[in-house]
Formats: sequence, structure tokens, C-alpha cells
Amino acid sequence: MRHKSALVVDDDPLFRVVMEEHLLCAGVQCVEMAEDGEKCIARVAEDADRFDLIVCDLQMPKVNGISVIRELARMKYCGTVIIVSGEEVGLIQTVYNMGKMLDLHVAGILKKPVDSARLAVLLNRLRTESVLAGATVSQVQLAEDLEHKRLHAFYQPKIDLCTQRVSGFEVLCRHVADDGTVSGPAGHIEAAMTHSMMGQLTRTMIEQAIADTGDWERKIGPFGLAINMSPACILNPVVADKIRDKFTYAGIDPRSITFEITEDRLLDNQANTLEVLSRLRLAGFKLSLDDFGTGAASIAQLRRFPFTELKIDRSFVLASHRDAFARMAVETGVRFAATLGINSVAEGIETPEALAFVIEAGAKEAQGYYFSKALSPTEAPVWARLFNEKSVQANNPAFRTPELRSFG
Repeated sequence: MRHKSALVVDDDPLFRVVMEEHLLCAGVQCVEMAEDGEKCIARVAEDADRFDLIVCDLQMPKVNGISVIRELARMKYCGTVIIVSGEEVGLIQTVYNMGKMLDLHVAGILKKPVDSARLAVLLNRLRTESVLAGATVSQVQLAEDLEHKRLHAFYQPKIDLCTQRVSGFEVLCRHVADDGTVSGPAGHIEAAMTHSMMGQLTRTMIEQAIADTGDWERKIGPFGLAINMSPACILNPVVADKIRDKFTYAGIDPRSITFEITEDRLLDNQANTLEVLSRLRLAGFKLSLDDFGTGAASIAQLRRFPFTELKIDRSFVLASHRDAFARMAVETGVRFAATLGINSVAEGIETPEALAFVIEAGAKEAQGYYFSKALSPTEAPVWARLFNEKSVQANNPAFRTPELRSFG
């Protein structure tokens, strides 16, 4: 969804004019102004659906931005909020976290003076996420979509930062309607988790990936696949052998397959989890700890599991340009992986600066919209072949930014 109407809340009239220009250039259709938090709250109270985006300063007379965040949450404002401020980054980040805890859709923070390119990247990400969010899905609708094969595997490229070539793809679920419209899986995943159908959804993605990628190696050379492992699978000891048999029957080497497991699921029934993960490793599959840094597991607990890869959560990579803690989290994750002798992947690469940072931090692989969105089975091998050809020619524009000239 493209943002149609935005409200800029700031006591500086010059900043309001500048931000209006930034938003209009970024594609927002209508921009209105409020000179303080009190007027913002009054506008939203008059019509809660009038603005689908609010850009709010923190330091303002009468009612400051912190109070605005609190009041918008109390009013159950359903739009998006971006915090823009000249205050220290630590304070801005704290208010951002507060808004998140209040269930407000705070999409990001921008430090003054605002960089128009960063604002454009943020708004583009919001548009993409709104398309991918998908609608609420019932159990009946989920079952019908599975039966009629409306849930498809799409493929987001993973890039080897040493060779500058495509190392593989993450398999991601997308809903493809009968008219060809592609939307995100959030509603279907939520329904699958609610109605104990995640195992079926995971099997569908595995079967489609096997069918889709059978001739890709001939087109693009060796590659790997990363597949999200559902909680239902890692608690079922018989699943590992069934998965091994599927890939073996298809003639696919298990060593080219990585299963991604989120950190927050590791502490559920650890004995069963350890057994399933050990069986998968014994069969040759690789295991990736997904969303590293966002779960409750301690480093001591993580050492119990046979991971071969650590995937740093996108939220840290996205915030690395403005948040010292986020940068430290990325660097710590990369060092932790190196200490364990396992692969490190940075996801959420959206800008050349983020790419330069994760390269400097020592990450081995990266993925994100800066390189490519998730692609259809017909698009993915074509994109990978062209990307690899540019890398062979040492002329890949993804690695020829000013920040990366010494790397490329």
C-alpha cells in the first residue's frame, strides 16, 4: 500500500516544509502539518483514519513526542509512525522501543537533518511489507489454498561476500491468487500456527522447492537452499528421517540444504529439539540459527545445539547506521559465529552503507532488498545467472559503490 496521507508534527516551520517536500517526492499523495503534539492528537481524534502516516518530532512545546506516542497508542491508532529528532540516538531509540511495546506501528527513526535517501528506503520498505503482510486467513481458507496450490515457494538470493556470487536462496512462502496477484504469507502462517498446520505448510514448501529447482544447477552452477523449519517439525523425532528421504529420493545432496530455526523455539522441549536437530545434522543437512539476538536463549544454551550457521536478525542490520547497540549486536554475532567456526549471514541489507558495514564486520553472506526481493521460480535462476556474470566481469554495480570500491 502506498501511503496516501501523512501528518508532519514538528514545531520548526522550516523542517515541516522540508519534510513535506521529502514525503511528496517519495510518493506520499497528501501532506498536512501540525506545529505541536497537542494539535496532532486533536487531528487524529477528529478522524482516526485520516492519516496513514505520522512523522513526529520529540522535542516540542506543550505536548512532546513521547506524549504523542503514548496517546496514539491509547487511541489505538492503526497507521504508521516515524520518529524524527535531533536528540541523541539513544533517547530516540528508547522512545522507538516504547512505541513498539505499546503495540504502535513505529516503523523507524530518522536523525535530523533528514537524509532523503534514507527516508525513501524506509518508505519503500513499508510499502513492501504492507503488500507482504497479507490478510487474516481462516482455517478453511488455509486448507483450500493448500489444496488448490495457491501457496508458492519464492526464492530470495543469498550472496557470498567473498566471491560476490549467489551462494543460494532462502525459500519463502507467498500466496498467489487465481488472477496472479502475489501477497505475503503472514495471515496463512498465523492460521497454520493456530490450527496446528505448520507441518503441512513446511512440507508444501519443501516439495515445491524440490520440484522448482531440479534444473537450476545446470543454469547457475552449485547453490544451496535455506528452508524455515516450523516448530512442529523440530519437536517431532520422526520428521528428520522423512525429510532426508524426500531429498534423497529427489537426488538432492542434503549438504546443500540448510534448515533455519528461530532462537525463541529452541527452549521448548529441549530434549526432543536436540534429537531432531542431531538427526538432521547426521543426515548431512545444515542448521541455521535464525533471527540471532532476538530470542531468550543464552550463549551457553545455544552451544548445546549443532548449528552450522548464525543468521543475524534484520532489525540490527537495518538500525546499524544509527544505533551503536545494533552495530555491536551485528559485530558480536559475526565474532560469535567465527569463534564457533560456523557461517554468518546478515539479513536485511537495504542500502550500500549497510552492505559495507557487514562486510567490514566480517559477515560471510548477506541477503536483502538491496540485492533482490524474493523471486518466482522462473525469475530466480535468471537473476542469479546475470548477477554472477557481472561479478565474474568485476563489474557488479552492487559492489561498486564508493563505500565498497576497495572491496570490489
